[in-house]
Amino acid sequence: MAKIKKQRRIFFLIVSVLLVLLLINFIALYYPIFGSLVIQAQLHVESGVVLVNSKAVTGIIQLYQGDVIQTKNGFGTIILYEHIWTGLQNNTTIIIDDLTKQHPQIKQESGTTWTKFIKVLGINGFSVATSNTVASVRATAFEISDNKLIASEGEVEYIIDGRKFIVPAFGVVEKKNGVVQTRTATIFEQDNFKAYFERLINELKFFQRIQKSQDKSKELSELIIKIDKNIKEINSFGSVDNSQPEVLTAD
Repeated sequence: MAKIKKQRRIFFLIVSVLLVLLLINFIALYYPIFGSLVIQAQLHVESGVVLVNSKAVTGIIQLYQGDVIQTKNGFGTIILYEHIWTGLQNNTTIIIDDLTKQHPQIKQESGTTWTKFIKVLGINGFSVATSNTVASVRATAFEISDNKLIASEGEVEYIIDGRKFIVPAFGVVEKKNGVVQTRTATIFEQDNFKAYFERLINELKFFQRIQKSQDKSKELSELIIKIDKNIKEINSFGSVDNSQPEVLTAD
């Protein structure tokens, strides 16, 4: 009889452990979409072929430090701590380099990304590194590709070939024919930013539709209003005669 009771206790202990493990897996899988916890990193595949660690993925995927994300003919958005939104153009490869909340970082091996960073308590900055450049921000929007950065708002600290620049809104720093140059964003580049912001609004609306938390849904609504204001600011900048934004060197 004692032996049967002991076996029952072992059985119930095993079942309890399995239930706890299932609960942990449930939280890991579904909180990024439905819950109220802050997720370190997630990817939303918008269209086409997107790979995570060489495996094709769809929908919303939770990411981890060291993950490699590749957009072949596809597009995707990476969200870090729900306040850093990085859109990947096609033929782009990035690595989640550091998920430290105070200053998360990604490494961009190829392609083009654009980022909208909304200032939030606990995140002091965000950086994107390419082969010979580093862009660091505290709260702003920018596009980065190999040897080129375009700021859309705020200020971006940009290091290229060891030289540091402070790039204001609508400022550009690029390396052409071996020479680092500064200039104003062209109308075409401004239109690209408008397209990026419109794409971000679509992303925010998508997450709002599947959001179960009223507080977060409200937060997303407020963010959509802010992004729409960014688009209007770009329209205003492009409609007047503007002098070149002053790109400061700090080297």
